[in-house]
Parts: sequence; C-alpha cells; structure tokens
Amino acid sequence: MVSIVSRYIHLTATQFLIQSIYLCCLKGSFGFGSYPSECSNSTLKDDFVVIQWKTLPGTAGGAPHNKGGTLVHQVGHWLGLYDTYEGGCEGFGDYVSDTPAEVDGTSDCKTTHDSCPSMLGLDPVENFMHSTRDCCAYKFSYGQL
Repeated sequence: MVSIVSRYIHLTATQFLIQSIYLCCLKGSFGFGSYPSECSNSTLKDDFVVIQWKTLPGTAGGAPHNKGGTLVHQVGHWLGLYDTYEGGCEGFGDYVSDTPAEVDGTSDCKTTHDSCPSMLGLDPVENFMHSTRDCCAYKFSYGQL
C-alpha cells in the first residue's frame, strides 16, 4: 500500500511540476522560479518555473548554459532552495548547514575558489544552486536533498 501511495504522490507532483514550467525568450535572465513561500491555494498563479528555451539540452545559442542546469536550478527554487551565495559571507547563505558561504556565483569551474576565506569551506561551484555554467554543476549537498 505504501508503494502505491508514494507512486501516486510522485506522479501527482511530477504532473503538477510539468504543468508549471514555462519556456520563453527572456532578456537578461536564464530563468526564474517561484518559492513555496510565495504560493498558497489562493495564489496558484504565482506557482511556476520559467526558463529561457535556449537553456535546454541540444539547443544552439545558449552555451555554456544549454545542458539543462538552468531548469534544475530553477526547480530547486520552486522546491524551496536558495542560491548558495544568499547573504554573502555575512548571512546564513542558503540556510543549509553543509553549504559553504560565498560572495556570489561565478562563471568558472575553479574548485579552489574561496570568496569567504574567513569562513569554512571553498565556494560550492559544483552545486546546482550556485550560478555557474552547466558543465560545472552536477550535485546538491546532502542538506539540500
């Protein structure tokens, strides 16, 4: 019974997400997603993910952001995750304890980058919620899962 219920919940959530993703031609942004705190039963119109169509895998013109990472990043926002650099070196970052603090997202894949040297850890350039090129990001931290 648990298996049937969990499959139903998974399918329902997946179908809802698919109905909440919009592709368009954005200027100055690769995409954006609403946070759960912005939505309620009365404001479902505010429940969405929007991405630039050129960020989808196999499209031309979106490189180095055309491997699907933008969709993963924006769905992360839709699920309640913040950018890893929220608050910079002073704030609580993304509010996930195992994500190191950083000043801002970078466009390089340099895993030795440390924008907050007084804080523990290097910048999480391989994290989907760090704004970087698609070829750099491939994981979430355990706390983000």
